[in-house]
Order: sequence, then structure tokens, then C-alpha cells
Amino acid sequence: MCIRDSSMIIPMNRELTIDFNHAENPDTWAWTLSPRFSKPTEKLLINTLYKETRYSVNATFDGKITNMLSARPTLMDTTPGYYFGDRVLTSVVMQPVKSVGSIAATCPAAGCPIEPPSPAALGGPCKPWNLASSWTSGVVPGSTQATMEDINIPFTDSICLNEPRDYYVQNLLLEGKIEVNNTFCANSNSKIRIIVMKKLHIRGGILQVGNSSAEAFTGCGFELVLAQTDFADMDSNTVRPWNARTLIMESGIIEVKGAPKTTMATLAQTAVAGSKTLTLDRAVNWVVGDTVAVSMTRREKIFTKSTQRVEESEDHVIAAINGLTITLETALTYTHDGAAASTFNGRTYSIGAEVICLSRNIKFGGGHKKGDVLPFGQGWNFAIGCTSGIYAGCAEGANSLVGWPMGTLKTGTVHIENVAFDDIGQEGAVHGALEVDGLFTDLVTASAKGSFVRGCAFNRARNDAISIRSTTARMEISNNVIFNVGGDGVRVAGNNNNIDGNIVVRHDFLRPSCDFNYKFIDFTNLDCVGGAFRIASGNTVNNNIASSGEGAGFLSEGEACGMPLRWANNTAHHNRDGFLIRDNIGEPVRWLWPTPSLSCRQVGGVLAHSNSDHGIVGFYVAAKEMTITDVTAISNHIGIAMLMYEDAVDVGENQIEVIIQNSAVGGYWTGEACNVEHAYPARETMVSSAEIVDKLVVAKAAAGHVGIMETVFTHYRNANVKKTKGEHKFMWVEADSYANVKGRARIDNVFFDNFRGTNGCGQKEVAFSQNFVSNDTFHHHTFANIHWGSSIGDGGEFFAWNTYGDIKGRTHHEGKQLTWLNFDDEKFGAYWPDAPNKVWLADTDGSFSRTNKLTHILSSQTLTRLGTFDRLSWDGSELNSVNAAGDLRTECTFESKWNAHKCTDIKYISVSMESYADDALTRRPGPIVMCKGDGMINEAGRPLCQGGEIDIVSGPYMKGKVERATLDRLPRFRFNVEAGHNYTLYFRGQPPTWLKFWLTNYEYTGMSPADIGVVLHLRYFGLNAKCRSAVYANGVRQHSDVGIGSPYQWGLTYPMPTDAVGKHYHDKAINNGIERNIMIFTLRPVSTLELKQEPIVFITMDVSMNEDDFFNQKDTFVAAMANVLGIDPARIRFAKIVAGTSSSARRLTADTTSIAVEVEASNATMSAGASRPVNSLSTDLKTVATKANAITTSVGSFTVSGVSASVQDVKAETKDIVVSNDFDYLIVNVSRTDGGLYDNNEINEALFNYTNNVIRNEVGFRAITDDEVAATNVAPYWSDNKTRAVWGYFIFEADRTSNRFVARLYEHIKSGHQILPSYYIITDVEFKRQVYFTAEGADDLQTIFIVIIVIGVVLLVGAAVITAAVVIYRRRAAQKRTIRKEIYEKHNSPMDEI
Repeated sequence: MCIRDSSMIIPMNRELTIDFNHAENPDTWAWTLSPRFSKPTEKLLINTLYKETRYSVNATFDGKITNMLSARPTLMDTTPGYYFGDRVLTSVVMQPVKSVGSIAATCPAAGCPIEPPSPAALGGPCKPWNLASSWTSGVVPGSTQATMEDINIPFTDSICLNEPRDYYVQNLLLEGKIEVNNTFCANSNSKIRIIVMKKLHIRGGILQVGNSSAEAFTGCGFELVLAQTDFADMDSNTVRPWNARTLIMESGIIEVKGAPKTTMATLAQTAVAGSKTLTLDRAVNWVVGDTVAVSMTRREKIFTKSTQRVEESEDHVIAAINGLTITLETALTYTHDGAAASTFNGRTYSIGAEVICLSRNIKFGGGHKKGDVLPFGQGWNFAIGCTSGIYAGCAEGANSLVGWPMGTLKTGTVHIENVAFDDIGQEGAVHGALEVDGLFTDLVTASAKGSFVRGCAFNRARNDAISIRSTTARMEISNNVIFNVGGDGVRVAGNNNNIDGNIVVRHDFLRPSCDFNYKFIDFTNLDCVGGAFRIASGNTVNNNIASSGEGAGFLSEGEACGMPLRWANNTAHHNRDGFLIRDNIGEPVRWLWPTPSLSCRQVGGVLAHSNSDHGIVGFYVAAKEMTITDVTAISNHIGIAMLMYEDAVDVGENQIEVIIQNSAVGGYWTGEACNVEHAYPARETMVSSAEIVDKLVVAKAAAGHVGIMETVFTHYRNANVKKTKGEHKFMWVEADSYANVKGRARIDNVFFDNFRGTNGCGQKEVAFSQNFVSNDTFHHHTFANIHWGSSIGDGGEFFAWNTYGDIKGRTHHEGKQLTWLNFDDEKFGAYWPDAPNKVWLADTDGSFSRTNKLTHILSSQTLTRLGTFDRLSWDGSELNSVNAAGDLRTECTFESKWNAHKCTDIKYISVSMESYADDALTRRPGPIVMCKGDGMINEAGRPLCQGGEIDIVSGPYMKGKVERATLDRLPRFRFNVEAGHNYTLYFRGQPPTWLKFWLTNYEYTGMSPADIGVVLHLRYFGLNAKCRSAVYANGVRQHSDVGIGSPYQWGLTYPMPTDAVGKHYHDKAINNGIERNIMIFTLRPVSTLELKQEPIVFITMDVSMNEDDFFNQKDTFVAAMANVLGIDPARIRFAKIVAGTSSSARRLTADTTSIAVEVEASNATMSAGASRPVNSLSTDLKTVATKANAITTSVGSFTVSGVSASVQDVKAETKDIVVSNDFDYLIVNVSRTDGGLYDNNEINEALFNYTNNVIRNEVGFRAITDDEVAATNVAPYWSDNKTRAVWGYFIFEADRTSNRFVARLYEHIKSGHQILPSYYIITDVEFKRQVYFTAEGADDLQTIFIVIIVIGVVLLVGAAVITAAVVIYRRRAAQKRTIRKEIYEKHNSPMDEI
């Protein structure tokens, strides 16, 4: 039975009895008194009857359990209290109590605790340790180094450490109380020490240092020492199985309060290396002999590996104090900057080095001195909570006796204040030095509310200093200083905890499974990404400082949108990254780290300055909306940079948006000089290997400070292409994932200042920059309410790193000039990056560009100009002079200081396009051109682009080593167009058989979607030119509008920009033997359009009727033909109606008409939506073709002859092996003898092991990693009940040592070596080299390559390898005119007619 709410009227100063009648008493109940007691004389005596046996029943007053009285209370009592006996709970309640309740418990299945669940009933003062009468046993336990023993203080005993001396114990089980107070140790020169050799276990007891929670222990020094491990005598001082000393609180109270210390000051003046003097900015209460630490203030170079980093924070002992000046015992090793407060955007910041005090008069430590090496890294741990999640040592006896988690039966209160924790934790451990698991303090909130660790100093924590597991909530961690920590400073997996005013200086990371910090190892070992503060969502994080670390200052997933952001006034400086946002920031298995699915997140409340990589950075954040608000980023290499991630295959349905708002971004602090080392480097990655970096590095000024970097939007594609692994081979800035469709960023109400444009070191310092090495399409960024400070240099707002013309001083492997966008370059034609020339910023109110009206900032030198395409070439040479692309639009001006254009009064939008064809991942149809025009080409086969504004698109890079080796890449492209206009869409290679289109990035215009649209003209040619191109609008197949010539002849109209999505007209007119074959279609917002080439029946015949008469009766003919074929007339379209010819004389014959008709498949046989088009011959079309071929003399009343019908299927040729040019590979036929299936993962592993363990031991071969071996292009098939496969084998390397490996493996296989598991048999092996180019031409012969289909932009693949064709013509100079005509005819006719 569930009892929720009841109420009653009770007379004052009476006895009340509550009986739940036939219901069981609730485990927990509470009565709230209203109105409350107004006088001390007002009381109630409440009896609660329990009908069932309970292990324990405790009363709560205002939610807190107190100790039970020894007898039943009465109305004569003067303090609240309770007694439980004979199944009756009697409570006396009086002022100031506001509520009274009960917590009752039955024993769990494991049995009841031996001792009472509440803290010891100790009402009187503690008793001296050295008196036998103080001990229930009547014996004083041995506590010297010679006599120490296991000691159990039962719940009946309350013991004072009454002598300033060392107390030695082996194991100490505390069920009663130990107290240290000022009475017994008043001399400040004295010290009380407890030296624990194995374990101190608090089980229901109290450890109290200080007279009470309100009075600090100030008399003498107190030290709790968890002794060093003696590995020669492990049994005597080591708790097994984990071989470390532990301080464990299973339940009870820890009340430790030392004398307060000023936690921090900052340097007011710079302290130079070799000096012993520190000048502080404030008064402190430190004393001679205290240890202080000074934070690092030198910013490292970007992407400095942890093993290369020089840590400059340091600690010293105070020798003298004179006002604000401190003299140290030893000289400083490094220089530490000091400065007066600095102002930025109206706020004042202290940016001098922090000086923190590490000394307290109470110390918990491990006994090792500074510089000592721990054998095997074994230190000690402080575990609050008794769960299997921490250790199996909470209970005595076997490891299976692990004690119970805290709860209503076993509560714990932690009040730790002003304590120094030194030499704590275990190196490389996954647990925290001070770790809290399931702390249960407050019964009302069932949380750790009321418990705290505050004002403490942690020095030499060998793993995470403070760790709050997911089982703990509402705890306070405040005003602590943490120095030299070998893990996170503060790690909080729980929620609703208060993290306030803490300082972490010098956080390293010593995880044994991480060969260096900040390594993103396959995204499984999340702990390799360290930070000063690792905080789960749902906590309050204010006023903290993260300084001097090789990881991130703050790590967070972000907070949920719609909730108050509980982060404020935090600072991160001189770390790798100031604030790192990412998913799953802790390991979920070992840590039970929460993994909230936050589709909308927010972060903020951080000042990030002087960090070597980024101030605020998001790394593969899987959120649909991410807001960065109330942040300040100054003097970081990159202030704010976000990498977003859609953790599913992106099909263009989901919008991902990043919002940066209400923030301030600065390039440098006032007076800060530039540094030649602080430049963005050209880096070698597995994606852009050595030759790419060497040849394609931007040959312009290096990038210095950047305020906000372009947001990169990516998505999951498949098991091989997910996320970047980490530095150095895989840097996030060059995402291994592909760009998604609907990513956009919005920058609103941001203040920029202190960007010099070009600084004194020759570096570019700009407020906003594109991602320098992202090779996927730039996404849309909008700006509004931008504010500029007074220190913006010329060009300090923005600079475009676009890529046009010759790359000065760069040649490729044959010594030829390397030119951007040279798609005819056989070496690099496939790899020209798409992003640099597609930067588009929409300044919606003109505040970024200072025009005060909508202004576009574009890096493209062709989109902004009016020249036609015949002014350009495929080799990029004309773009050495950007004027070759024509005159600028009148609405545009070129800003040389930005290397970009400002355009006004234009409504740009984006067209996204992706190929879904069968050969989408193995054939590159680009480069692709989008320009204003009607789809037509000139006699050279190039697009006319009558209206200019050319957008040349090459698409994304291949991602990862397998795709680089196999030319496998996502065929997704983005174009910028002007709303309301007509555009040519031109493929240099054969257009894909299935295309999908979206309109994006129109929202900023403020226009209604009803007024936005664009019309594209796509010309089909190639293998499938005769196939029908069906139109699907939002997955629904549309009625085909096809004609030959003007649509008006067929009762149709041309599509207009504001027509409904799906409106189209396919012009298949043939003039002088040249087929136009242009699909014209409308794209609209909030819609998708797909073009799928589908099989048709193509029928030709001669009709005995002149052309004019037939044209007038064409509808009658269609009806008659449909009747003969038994189909719907709507499926028939004319492809040709021309005057007939005489085959003998080849002259026009007036009384005949030659026609061609197309019959499309019925809707019932065609796929719709996202499914693939039908590429196999359907029964329906075969039947139609058979019936048509049976026609001999007539179709209804029409006399016909020469009838011929055939099914035109959709062709997509793919081959087993697709390999990059100049790569050696093996084709291997493999049989499996045990009847099992071919396992490609197994093959990969076997190849790696054999290559690395056998071949690489041969002279001259290096070690390889498993991610360098690719056994791919697997094509399994069945024969004779055996599984066989063809695979290519590579070791992906740019320096071509891969070819040496492949050759040696071939020799080993031919020699009979067993390289695969024994149940695989290699029946055949071929050694091949991929060569796509053959030198042609000699003497006066000239070779012309007419590229019909292109792989990898212009990485031409022969027809024997993939669906690509290169038509080669040799001609002498005198044949130019003839050849030009031939080229024209070939380009404008279907592929199968060539």
C-alpha cells in the first residue's frame, strides 16, 4: 500500500499515537508541523506503532538522524529525542524542529550488520588513550613502532590522542571515536602522528580532529601517515590484493578542521629565473617554512606532445616574509610573469602567475619525500564509501566480504577542512587519491548534502586528486589547492555537487595505458585525455582555476539546454586546451560515468587565456545544438573551435547548429608581444600524408592568434571512417569523418579586440578564420551584433586562405609546377581540397563587415565574377590571375586585406548534392561546376556558364588509410547559389545514376521559404544517357515530364524557382545528331529531390506518314501503342520525331517519319524513397520489349516498319580492386577448408601479424601498426561449397615502402609460407602495380585526353579497372578543325555511341 499524504489536527502538549492499522508502516515517513512551534514550552509526544519486526527504527528531526536515547522520552524533556522499543517509536518534538520522521529498515538478504548502523552513542568527553580504563577491553593497545598491533576501537569507546607523539598501528578499525583536540596538544611546536601500516577503516565510527565542527584544531600539528610500502616485508604493511595502504570510511563521521590558510595570491611583478623573491598582489597569512607553488606562465607551441612539453610550475619553501614580498629558500628555475590586473571588454582579470600555499597544520600523507620514487608506484588511497567500485577491502576477512554501500542504515558525514594531503594516491591507478563513492549524508535528499572537502591542499597526488563517483551528489568541493597531480585535479561523475573556488596547478597524466597524455586511443581509453577538472553535467562549477597542465583545463560534456547554466567565473590558462567539450568524458565501465544523451547543450562561464592549442574547443560533440555563451578567450593560439559530430549516417535530415554568443575574444593581452613559435604548423597526418603536406601546404603567412575558427561538422559513415584517433598522426583539425549536410554556425553578440592583422612576426592574427587543414566543405557561418574594440589592426577581422594559381616553389615528383586546382595533374588531381575556396560568411546586420547591412564575405574568386567557363581551364593555370574569371559582380568588392570579397544585396543559399549510385564510393565524377546558365556546353565540351558566377567543386578528401589506398570517398558536394536563378550543373565525368539534392542555409535571409528556390540544368551523357531519369520529391516518384525540344510543344512549361519541388522537364531533343539531354528541375527549402536513372524500353520505327501529320496525331499514336503493349499510355514518351530517311540514298523521304519512344517501368516495379533504383532488367520491361519486337506492320491505324526494341538498363561498372595510382597490391584467391565463412577481420589481423613479426625483421623494414595494413576490396563468392575471396593487400605509406612490403609478402606466399590461419589456403596470388597513366605522343603527334569519366577528380582510371573511359586522339596540326568537330559530336552524344 502506498501512503502519500495525510493531515490531522493535534492539540499542543499532548501525547499522540499513530497506528497504520492494516497497512505495513512505511520504511520512511515524515510529519511536517504547521504552524510551527512558537514557544519553547510547546511540545508533542508522538508514538508510532510498528506491527512488523524491523531491524532498526530511527527518528529524524528535520531530516537528520540523531542518537537514540537510553529510555523513552516524555513531555518533560527539554531537547528533542526518541526511543524505539517493543515495536513502538516514541519521539518528543519541540522548538526549533519543523518536521519529524522515521526511517525503518529490514535486514537485507546478506544479513544484518553486527554493530548499530548509527554513529557511536558518545555523549560524554573522550578518554585518554594511555589509560586502561578508557578501553572496553581494559587494556591499552601497543602503539609504538615495536609494539604496534591491529586495533579495534568499538562503538562503546571514545578515545583521545592525549600525548603529542607517534601512534603506530597495523590495522585500525574505528567503530567508536578517535578525537584530537587543542586541550591535549596546545603547543604549536608539538605534533601528534598516527602511522598506519596497512589500513584505517572507519565503520560507523568518528574521526575528529578539532574540538567541534565550529572550532579548528590550531594547538599543534597533526599528521596521519599511511606508511611506505616495504616490499621486502609486504605481509606486515600491505593490504592485499591491491598492495596499497588505504584510509577507508565505510560509514560514520570524519570531522577534521585545521587552521585556515590563504589559499592563493598572484604575482604582481615578474619573478625571473634565478631570483628568490616573489612579490604578491595581496596580503597572506603564510609563515616561514610553508611550501608554496608558482604556476607556469610560458605558453607552449601548439600541438606540443606531452613528452616534449617543459613544465615550468615549481614549488619552494618560504625563507622570509616582508609584507607582500616573499623570499624563498631556493632560487626559481623558470621565469614567472607577474602583472597588474588587466582589463578586457570592461572586465578586470588577474593574469599574473598564481602562488598557492601547500602547507596546513593538519596533514594526511604517505611518508615519501619530494623526489622519492615509489616502488611500483604504490602509494595510498583515501576511499570514502564501501563498494566494490572502490576496493574489496572494506570488511575484514576474505575479499568477498566487501561491506555495504551507505544508505539509510549506514550514513556518512565528511567535514574535511584546511588539511594538507601530500604524497597521496597510486601512480597509474584508475581510482582517485581521495575517492568518494556513494556518500550518504542527508536523509531528506538521500545524498551527500552537508558533506564537504574545503580549504585543503593536495600535493603530489599520484593519480586523480579528488574523485567523486557517479553515486555521490550534493557534495561541496571548495577552495582547495591542488599541485603536481598525476591525473585529474578534480574528477566529478556525480551530479548536483558544488565545485567552487578550487585551484589546480600542474596536472600531468600518468595512465600506464597511455603512452602520452591527450592521446585519443580509438576513443575507448577516455582517461588518456586528462584535465585539471573533469566534470559531468549537472554540477555547479564556479570560481575555479585550471593552470599549467599538459591536458585540458576543464573537461565537460556540456549542460542541458533549458536549464540555468551553473558555470561562472572559472579560469583556464597555460594548458593544452582551456575548456574541452566532448562526449563521454569518463570511462563508463570502470567509473559508471554518466553518458547523458544531450541533443541540445550549452557551456560557458570560463575565461581561457594563454593555452597552447585552444581556449574553448569541442571534439566530436554529438549534439544537434551546441551553445557557447559567457566565455572569454584571450591569447590562445585558437580562441574557440568546435568539431561537431552526428553519430549516425547522415542522410541530410538533421540540422546541427553551433551558437557562439554573449562572449569576448581577444588575440593577445594588451602589451603582449608576438612569438615566432606560436604559429600553426604544417603537420603530417595519416590523412594528409607527408607528400600532401609537403606539396599542398598553404604558401602564405603562417597563422598566429585566431579568435574563432570555423566550426567543422562531421558525421558517422561506417566502421572504418568514424573519428580522428588523436595526435600526431590523426589531428582533429583534419577530421577523419565526412562533412554533414545541414551544419551551420551562428556568432551573435561577440566582442573582438587585439587582433593585429599581420603581426611583427609575420603571422596572421584574425578574429575569425577558416579551418586551415579541413579538406571538406566549409559550412555556413552567420554573424550578428558583432562589436569591435579599438585595437583591431588592418585586416585583423578575417583572412581567407584560398587556393588558386601556382604554388610557389612547389613541384611534384616529376619536377612539374604544382598548381592549385590542376585537375589534370595525375599525381595530385584527386586531392585538391574543396574547403579553402568555399568560405562564406553571412554578416546579417553588417556588424562584422561594418557595412551596417546584409553583407556576404566570400573567398571564391570565381563565384563572385561574371566570366564564362571558356576563360578557365582544368589545369588551374589561368587562376594565377584571378581576373581571368571575369569582372567582379557590381555588388561585390575585393578586400585585399582579407583576401576575400564583400558582396551586398544578394541572397545566397546552398545546394547540397550527394551521389547514391552503385559506384558512388569508387568513382569520382568531379570536378563539378555550378554556374549561372542553361546546362549547355560549347564545342570543346565545357559548360557555357552564360551568366558566370562559377563555383568549382571537387568534394571531400578520402578519410583514413584504407580509403586513401582504395580511392574510396564520400561523394557529397556543396555549391553556393543565388536564390531565384537558373544554374548549370556540369559533371566533367559521367553524371551519377542517383543524385539527391537539398537546399540549405537560407534561414538567415529572413525570406519566407515560399519565396526561395533555384532551378538547375543537368546534362546527362555517358553509359546511361538513354535511361529515364525519374524524379522523386520527398521520396515520392513524380510523373515524368519529358519532351524533345521546347516544353510548350507538349503542353508543359519550364520549371521556375518557386514551383513545387519535383517540378521538372527533361529536354531530350536531338539537333543535327547532337542530343541535348538536359534535366531541368526546381529545388525548394524543407524538401529533398532525387534523380534516379531507371531502365527503359527504347523503341525505334518508321511510320508511313509525313512529319507534320504525325506530329498532329502523336497522341493517337501513343494510345494505339499503349493498347498494343498493354500498358498505361502515361508510360510512353517520345525521344525522337524526325522526317524519315531512305537507307539506300540517305535522303529525306517526305512520306515517312522516324520516331523513337521510351517506355518507362511502371510505378509498381520501381523503388521509391531512399531505396536504390532498379538496375536489373525487370520482368515488366522485358515483356514490353518482347511485345514491341513482335510488331511488324501496324500500330493501330498507323503503318509502321523497321521496329526495334531493347531494354536500356542502368549500368554501374565496378571492379574487385580499386587502388591508388602507383601502389603495388596483391590479388589472392583464398579457399577456406573448414566450410566456415570468410572473415575479413581475421585476414587483416593475420596479415598484420605476419608483416610485422616476419617481414619487418628483414633488413631495412620498419615496424608497422595495425592501422597501416589494409586487406580490402573483398569480393567473396561461393563455389564447390567453399568460400573464396579476392582481396588487395596494402601497407599504406606515402613514401612507397609499402611497395617493398607488398613485394616481399608476394615472395613469401610464392615460397609457400603460411601467412594465414591453417584453415585458409591460398590457391593463387598475383602481384600487380596500379598504373592509370601512360605517356603518349612523339615528334609532331599531340595527345589529347577527352575525359568522359574521371576518378578522384582527375585521377583517370582505365575502363578495365572501373567505369572510366579516356578517349585518346592523335592529330597533326593540320587536323585541328576536323578533330574539334569530332570532339564536339562525341561529347554531346551518348557514351554507347562513341
